[in-house]
Amino acid sequence: MGKRGNVVVLDIGTSAVKGIAVRSSPSGFEVLGYAQTRTRGIDTSGIKDAVALKESVEAVLDEISTQIGRTGYEEIRAVFSDDSYAISRSNHEIDLDSEGPVVIDETILRELLSSLGGEKGFEVKPTTVLHVFPMQYTLDGTRKVINPLELEAQKLSVDAYTATVSSAKGDSIKQILQGIAGDVLVSFYSPGIAAGYATTTEAEREQGSFVVDLGHSFVTVTSFVNSVPVALAVSTLGFKYVIKDVAKVLHTSIAEAERLVKNFGHASMNLPDANTEIDYYGLDGRTRRKIRKHELSVVIYARLREILNRARKVAFEILSSSTIPFVEFAPSSVILTGGGAKLPGVVDTSAEVFKGFVRTGNPEGGSHTPVEGPDEVLRDPIYSACVGALMVESRKELEQAPKKKRTGFLDFLRELFGW
Repeated sequence: MGKRGNVVVLDIGTSAVKGIAVRSSPSGFEVLGYAQTRTRGIDTSGIKDAVALKESVEAVLDEISTQIGRTGYEEIRAVFSDDSYAISRSNHEIDLDSEGPVVIDETILRELLSSLGGEKGFEVKPTTVLHVFPMQYTLDGTRKVINPLELEAQKLSVDAYTATVSSAKGDSIKQILQGIAGDVLVSFYSPGIAAGYATTTEAEREQGSFVVDLGHSFVTVTSFVNSVPVALAVSTLGFKYVIKDVAKVLHTSIAEAERLVKNFGHASMNLPDANTEIDYYGLDGRTRRKIRKHELSVVIYARLREILNRARKVAFEILSSSTIPFVEFAPSSVILTGGGAKLPGVVDTSAEVFKGFVRTGNPEGGSHTPVEGPDEVLRDPIYSACVGALMVESRKELEQAPKKKRTGFLDFLRELFGW
């Protein structure tokens, strides 16, 4: 986050808007305030009511301002729910000098990295490059290096992974945020990548892992290998279908079904107190009914297993079609995060589907820049993307970062990409 001090991070989902206010320091970050509210005005297809969405965002910002006692902040970092997020491998080369070799400095490196993905903005479906993860550089078409700084070449190329999203929804959300905050820097981040950096350990990112973000409308699976996100897939079969099934089977409202799932739901068939009876209201809002916890869990388990199977399928499809620098990828672990990860029993059912080690991930359990703050944020999977947006830099910041001298190439990359 460089030298900027006060930052607000927003996670704009189709079910809830979450936000945290953060202060940076030389040792890390401190969460000063947090809030969430029900989302209005946006669904899976896009923004339906800009005024309603603006009011939802303002409610979160107002609550945070009340907690921290001020309204000023220098940057808004935002993630939003969408099914167009992707990761692809990119190559780009620039000519440095036709007369003779030149010494590669940080200005040249920034020019090369900021040019990645520029060819992706087609008129039919404009695409925004959110993040750039360089893998290796090639000097004069032959010499491959990890660190090109202070070396000489006439041509320099980079092999990198780029994270992208369709521009349409982001442009609209940016207008809303700037309408609220005025002339404040607004940067966007991939929620899957952000959540991954917040919840995984260094070993998990290095050895290979799937991060499964169980959202309301979308389930995002991000694959990490060699400490870099190399593939990302989004399933439109989200957690809301669990709630819809409960409402349909029990003949109750969506709101009542959501209450039952959150307060009494269990995602596996091996649940405690299986015969405990739960009271709920029927569709008319007056008739009281009863159901056993086991009967509720059967409905939840059936749909959740389908959701996880779909997520696993799209994840392996995207991996099989990508260019990944290893022979075979077998993730050593699966990390669940997002609101759906809070459901009891979800780890057991996920282990059945992914046939491997599965755990729940939250910001407290990840290896990253130190973050201090309340347990309600650091131990809650719904804030994973918010905290993760502090760990990875956006392409906009790559383009706008000041050109100053640093001590070395690793320090340069850490500052550039939040490593």
